[in-house]
Amino acid sequence: MATVVYSLRLGAISDEQIDVAARRLNVGRFVRAAPTRSGLFGQNLFLTTTEGDFVLRGAPHWVNGAPNDQWQFTKDMFFARLLHEQTDVPVPWPQLYDAASDIFGWPYVIVPRLPGISLDDRTLRKTLSLDDQHGVARALGAGLARLQVLSAPRAGEVDPSRVFSTYPRGYVRHLADEIDAMAAAAQLNGAIVAADHDWIERVIGTACAQDPGTSAAVYVHADYKPDNLVLHNAGGQWRVCGIFDLHTSCFGDGAYDLCR
Repeated sequence: MATVVYSLRLGAISDEQIDVAARRLNVGRFVRAAPTRSGLFGQNLFLTTTEGDFVLRGAPHWVNGAPNDQWQFTKDMFFARLLHEQTDVPVPWPQLYDAASDIFGWPYVIVPRLPGISLDDRTLRKTLSLDDQHGVARALGAGLARLQVLSAPRAGEVDPSRVFSTYPRGYVRHLADEIDAMAAAAQLNGAIVAADHDWIERVIGTACAQDPGTSAAVYVHADYKPDNLVLHNAGGQWRVCGIFDLHTSCFGDGAYDLCR
């Protein structure tokens, strides 16, 4: 029985464990597995079964000191379903979720592996021509527009039980509160000084004064970058052909996704 450490996060996993997981979720029998190049802090591995190619994601994120698959996996599933139903951007769907921990010691999800080229910023700079870099940039912008077809009447968030709730004071105020909290922590750690914090407060005040907090909102991935999507190049024309890692998603101001 082969046992492999695919990542420090996942630890040692045997072929037999993966086979049991694959059969439990009805995706075939284990053929082989491989580590992913990057992404999700080592939570993923590539899985090939008798039924096709998949990604197994386990060892859910820790929230308040405990592994919280509800916060990560169920939110990911919520937005994957909406994007699958209401946009033309492929997402990992269906998402097969096993909340039990008897196989690996943690819950896990198995999803179809999306075909395409996965790039990170370093690869983009080192291996692509300038024309291809421009093509990827255009594809990322077009991909955002396609994602933002998904919208909501008001900005808001999804809780771990997949219940949607609006931000009481709108998206700008919600984002401002997050920035303010991070700035306060940075000041305590000596990373910024009082003058920096005062500047941030002035910017926040100006932004909030201009926002009524009642406008419609579009889908926000909140971590939109080459690492979290796959691309296809057909005859020099690049296109986003899949996006994943959706658990930070919300509805808000689409400009937020430009920062990545």
